[in-house]
Amino acid sequence: MKFITKLVAFFALCFFTVVLPMGTVQAAEEVSTQTITFEDGTTANILVDNASTRVVEAKDDSNIYIATNDKQTNNITIETYDLERNLLSTEVLDGNQIPTEENDYNLDNLPFEEIQISEEDILFENVMPLAAQSNYKLLQTVNLQEAYGYWIYSTNQGEIWMIKLRTGEMKSTFYKGDNKTHFNDFKRSVDNFMASKNQLVAKVGTGILTTIATLYLVPEPVWTKIVATLITIVGAAIAYAECKAMFDAYSDSRLYYSRVVQ
Repeated sequence: MKFITKLVAFFALCFFTVVLPMGTVQAAEEVSTQTITFEDGTTANILVDNASTRVVEAKDDSNIYIATNDKQTNNITIETYDLERNLLSTEVLDGNQIPTEENDYNLDNLPFEEIQISEEDILFENVMPLAAQSNYKLLQTVNLQEAYGYWIYSTNQGEIWMIKLRTGEMKSTFYKGDNKTHFNDFKRSVDNFMASKNQLVAKVGTGILTTIATLYLVPEPVWTKIVATLITIVGAAIAYAECKAMFDAYSDSRLYYSRVVQ
């Protein structure tokens, strides 16, 4: 009887020593990867999601993007690979950077003087200095960190519209002729972008503004890269709904911007 008792105890010890650790490892593997497929067919894999880190991978026909959100530092590292998984580039977004407030220029208190401005002088880089000595008056502006949006000015020669895709990409001219349609289309796309942006900020806070500007306001914004990065910060449903609408609106802005003739 004592022999049988010892034998049972021996097998129980083997079970808790071998079987339980194996079961623990298997469970960890099951929850470490989550695949999400969106309505447009984009697929993202959440590779790691714990108290300190979230890692998301997304792939398109050209590249693989792996975004890592360090929850301790709030920094996001974005690695771009080719389809053979050769590293092409690495970017680090500073999550602690304070977002710039969207600025509405207030020219009402500037000393305006009546001067004539030729159409050739209406360049974006010259408008702000000229505004201080002319009869320019800002009627409306909607912009993201002064890098993307539109500015509508009233002058003694008519309305001047300035539109901007990002820093270094801007156009300005009188609101007339065929440009009226293109300006209005651009304005509508910006308004759509901002409406979706505002919905996103209402859900997750203003801290995401800098990330949005960094991801969208580049020469070639990439949806796969954007969605991988944003899923490290917000839920997948939010990342797709508001952020896809923003991406579509910004793509429209690029099209309408190209149609405006100075």
